[in-house]
Amino acid sequence: YWRQRSGANLSEAEALSLSPYYASKTLIASTIASLPLHVLRDDANGTPRRLRGADARDTKYLSASPNPEQTRMTLFERVIGDEVSKEGYFFVVKDGAGGIEELWHIERSRLQAGRTSDGTKVYLLDGDAAMIDYSAGGEIVHVPNWGTNMSGWDIVEGASQALSLG
Repeated sequence: YWRQRSGANLSEAEALSLSPYYASKTLIASTIASLPLHVLRDDANGTPRRLRGADARDTKYLSASPNPEQTRMTLFERVIGDEVSKEGYFFVVKDGAGGIEELWHIERSRLQAGRTSDGTKVYLLDGDAAMIDYSAGGEIVHVPNWGTNMSGWDIVEGASQALSLG
């Protein structure tokens, strides 16, 4: 909660009850989530190339069903919706060969981000399960908006004076 000059306390859940904030957040998230998704991989010369056909088979998690409970659109709406406000997170389920089998959204309130002494990003899930950033071989993909590399700028906090008047 952020204490405001108006005397109101405001959380993100309360901000979502304000129709202009809700409408703008959902419009941005659903628009971006509906855009075509192209996967690129560097070729032998280091030139990014779009994966197609058989080369794209290992990207099935980006197809219609990235996990058994969500469509790609639903998953990306949730993560992008979180990212619009501050930052979003994916949980990666790996297959036996180390490839990506499934993608899941993790609510950012469940994670605490930090760094190890060697600079690796780590996350504490639900206060006890330590997880490593995907870029370091772990299972968490962090999608921050503008801000530091550990967390994005909190739009609700930044606009809380105006939102609390609503």
